[in-house]
Amino acid sequence: MTHYEFEPREKRGRNKLVGSWTETPATPVDLPLTVANLIQLLAIGGDAANATYTHQQIANWCERYYAQYYDDPSIQDETPDFDIANDVAAQWGLTLVNTYTLAELQSLDFTSVVLPLEWFANWLTRLRAADGRPPTAVELTEMVRISLWQDWDPIGINDCPEARDEYDSYVSGVCSLLQSGADSHMLGKHLAQIETKSMGLSSPSSHLDDVVLKLLAMVGR
Repeated sequence: MTHYEFEPREKRGRNKLVGSWTETPATPVDLPLTVANLIQLLAIGGDAANATYTHQQIANWCERYYAQYYDDPSIQDETPDFDIANDVAAQWGLTLVNTYTLAELQSLDFTSVVLPLEWFANWLTRLRAADGRPPTAVELTEMVRISLWQDWDPIGINDCPEARDEYDSYVSGVCSLLQSGADSHMLGKHLAQIETKSMGLSSPSSHLDDVVLKLLAMVGR
């Protein structure tokens, strides 16, 4: 699609066309347009270490997902998943026009554009809350994996992808606690012990309580 940019004329009347730019097409995401796949793509988008799909591909898929609301007569209500998919697509477009100049957009590598990762975490949280069903084991594993790497990260190494394996080794233990009904005290104690005994910190990280709340929210607690 070609986008046109205008600027006001000095005299009243029609605005002046100053240029146009076209978003180079991305390889489409070959996944059915389902809520489960929307959840999967939001999780991928929020994971800096997961390069399965670019944010451009995810936004384009979300645009197609939202189009179902208008194209499929059997869909009567705009449920939260449509609202969230529309928000993803809209924020992609707004980010482009609000971040780059016309000249930059005309030569931009759109595959390199990255939306704020916290937006994906927010979209995923909203979708989970609206969905009302507990995450599957696979979904929970991916959500915990992302949260430990991005939200927890007590030793500040999440800008070093080769260190990801250490954090991944803690995922199964956290998932087991969440699935067994552990409360905030038990979960916080578990992570604090990792920080002090495995990572060698002198005391638990200051943001540990916030991380625990985010983890519990993943399973509706």
